[in-house]
Amino acid sequence: MSTRAKTTRSPSCGIPKRESTTEEVAELLDVDRATILRWSGEGLPHDKPQKKQAGNRYDVAEVAAWMKANNRTGEVGRPADSDSALVGHKTRKEKALADRYERENAVAAGLLIDAAAEQKRDIQKITLVRNRLCGLGAALSPQLEGLDGAQRQSAIDAAVEEILQEFSRA
Repeated sequence: MSTRAKTTRSPSCGIPKRESTTEEVAELLDVDRATILRWSGEGLPHDKPQKKQAGNRYDVAEVAAWMKANNRTGEVGRPADSDSALVGHKTRKEKALADRYERENAVAAGLLIDAAAEQKRDIQKITLVRNRLCGLGAALSPQLEGLDGAQRQSAIDAAVEEILQEFSRA
C-alpha cells in the first residue's frame, strides 16, 4: 500500500480534490482508521463515497489544517487544554512561594545565613587586615631601631600575630 497521499486541484476553481482514502490518511498520520472516521463525524472535511469509490476521500492539506484548528495531535489521550499555559504559570508561582517560605523558615531556624550580610562582613574584615598590614612598617619602624635581626623578626611576628587575632575576632 502506498503511503503517499494524493492531492490535486480542480482546474475550474482551485478547490482541492479529495483523493486520499481513510486508510492512506490514517497510515500517513500514524493513527487508527477508526480515529479518522471519528474525526469525520466531528467535522473533518471529506467527500462521501460515490458509486465507483469505496469509503470517504480526504485532502491531506485539509486534514492537517482541521487537526491544527481543532487541537488534534493523533496522540493517545486528551488534547491539550487551552488553559494548560495558565495552569503551568499558577503551578510555577505556587512553587516559587513555597520555596520562599522554606527559605524564610530555614533562615529563622539558623540553617541559612544572609549571603549579602556575610559578604559585607568579610569585606570589612579583609579591609581591616589590609589597612593594618599596610601601616605595619610605619608603626614598627621606631620600635625596630637598634634591634638585631632576630629581635626585629620577633617584633614583626608579634605585630602580625596581633593583626591576625584581631581579624579572627572581627
